[in-house]
Amino acid sequence: MNNIRLLKRNIYELIAAGEVVLNPCAVVKELVENSIDAIASFISVEIKNGGKSLIRVIDNGIGIKNKQLKLAFLKHSTSKIKTEEDLTKIKTLGFRGEALSSIAAVSKVLITTKTKNEQLGSMLKIEGSQEKDFSLISCSNGTTIEVKDIFYNIPARLKFLKNDAKEAGLIEKIMQNLALSHTNISFELKKDSKRVMQTFKSPNEKDVIYNIFGREFCENLIDLNFKDENVKIRGFVTKPSYSKSYKSIQKIFVNFRSVKNKSCVEAVEDAFKGSIMPGRHPCFILYLTVPLKDVDVNVHPNKTEIRFAKEKEILNGINFATRQAIFKNNNSFLFEKIEKTIEEEKEILNPSFEFKSDVEKYETNVKDELKKFKYLSTAKIKEPKKIIPKKIIKNEILKKEDKANFSNIHKIKNLNLEQKEMLNSIVYENLKEDVKKDEPIKFNVSKFRVIGEIFKLYVLAEFENYFIIIDKHAAHEKILYEKLKKNNSENLQRQILISPIKVLLNTLEDCELALKNYDVFFRFGFLIEHFEGNFILIREIPLILSNENCKEIFEEILYNIKKNKRTLDLEKLNEIYALMACKGAIKSNEINSYEELKKLAEQTYFNSNIRNCPHGRPAIFVYEKERLDKKFERK
Repeated sequence: MNNIRLLKRNIYELIAAGEVVLNPCAVVKELVENSIDAIASFISVEIKNGGKSLIRVIDNGIGIKNKQLKLAFLKHSTSKIKTEEDLTKIKTLGFRGEALSSIAAVSKVLITTKTKNEQLGSMLKIEGSQEKDFSLISCSNGTTIEVKDIFYNIPARLKFLKNDAKEAGLIEKIMQNLALSHTNISFELKKDSKRVMQTFKSPNEKDVIYNIFGREFCENLIDLNFKDENVKIRGFVTKPSYSKSYKSIQKIFVNFRSVKNKSCVEAVEDAFKGSIMPGRHPCFILYLTVPLKDVDVNVHPNKTEIRFAKEKEILNGINFATRQAIFKNNNSFLFEKIEKTIEEEKEILNPSFEFKSDVEKYETNVKDELKKFKYLSTAKIKEPKKIIPKKIIKNEILKKEDKANFSNIHKIKNLNLEQKEMLNSIVYENLKEDVKKDEPIKFNVSKFRVIGEIFKLYVLAEFENYFIIIDKHAAHEKILYEKLKKNNSENLQRQILISPIKVLLNTLEDCELALKNYDVFFRFGFLIEHFEGNFILIREIPLILSNENCKEIFEEILYNIKKNKRTLDLEKLNEIYALMACKGAIKSNEINSYEELKKLAEQTYFNSNIRNCPHGRPAIFVYEKERLDKKFERK
């Protein structure tokens, strides 16, 4: 065995620096975070050759005192923490005291800095951790730091850097994250003397998002807000129609720090299930404010990974807030219609009638519903048969979610299927059938007119100032899916087969497993019995299915039972319901009567839950007449 020895200082400094300085991007991140912690309102970054030959960061922050400049480059020197308790409530982006020391160990650094209380600033030049020059100079307030020839003294590390374009791309992403998380600061990025990014400080995050990602992205954003005792969430998710086949813009900021957290991403994507097609992904920008004591940012040297003390509650909050935002977007045209109807009713009401008192009656109903709210990450929407004016939705639900008791959901056990399917959001179902005669809000369904059908697939309709296009298969599929979820084994409509269907299973164990789970198949509308050997007879099937496709559904249920080895969970149940609905729904090229199309179109338009098929494909598009007028240059 070789002898144990202490490493020389220059070697262990290079090793330590390598943990912090992985590439030019890491240098930019550390330096800009220092500028942010220095309360700068303007930060400019310039790079050359992907940051390999030059990184220059200029800020107008508080600067460093002359006597402390050399100290700032020593290992573990920091102005941001003093005691052990400070590590449990870290407010700043940097705190380890490793950044400047590590950067100086692998590059040539020149820094000039000045505080507003000193007449002269100071200049320090360091190469490979060795001080080369120090002097007092005249300069403006703030700090300018230049990092040249990164890894000049570690050729092995230098040759593993990516090409200039890729390194510059990584730097640009870091700058985007910093700008998005600190909209109170103006940022600028120059690449090889050409400005590639510029943002201006603004209290509105959307202004910065617009500067970075452009108009189209901003136009497809949905506001998101949520608050409870564990987390405050605000930000944006994109409309389901703007989903991507790859994970593009998915950003999470916790206490103004850009972080990577797979569980948070999954919570958002789970909320989009049923609204976008499988294999596609939403875009989102979320800002989480979590009590400092409940966040551990000291997990990774680059401070990009964090841990939550109350992760489950935070993930449930993200999931709920996202579902609420999607629901609001999917039914925006119904909200507009409700608001318009309210205004029309106001005009014709008897002057002695106080509209405000009826609004207060609705407010009471909303508050009663809020008290019953529960939410789970796997929950689905369950709609009370009630409609509520948009004004109250905005004031009582979408802006005051924190009044609901969301914090104790993780303590609830032994929920039945119906309870698990509840989502704490007030939904508007089948406006044609459910509006009471004595309520002041009504829709004149007689104005709904089906124009016709094109390509034996799309139903065209109009309702007042709206033009409607409906995918009849997707819409009917979602209608059947919702009916299947609401039914149980006692009231699920079945059909008795004149000739039972014989199903040959692979093994006798599969046959025994099917019979052992007789009640599960019965719940899905199948009446089964053993025939002989590996054969099962199906004597009854769900009414929505035909003889041709029921065998596939039966095999799918059996496959899921084998795979889970226990009672099917909610997600698997819903997958089977979705498959049954798909097989039983109207098909494209199928000929339907005018009455059938009209009933389908009315159900789809007036039921706010029928906006996508169970697999996420859109079922309906609604266009305002004004949009068509603009296309034909009538306005």
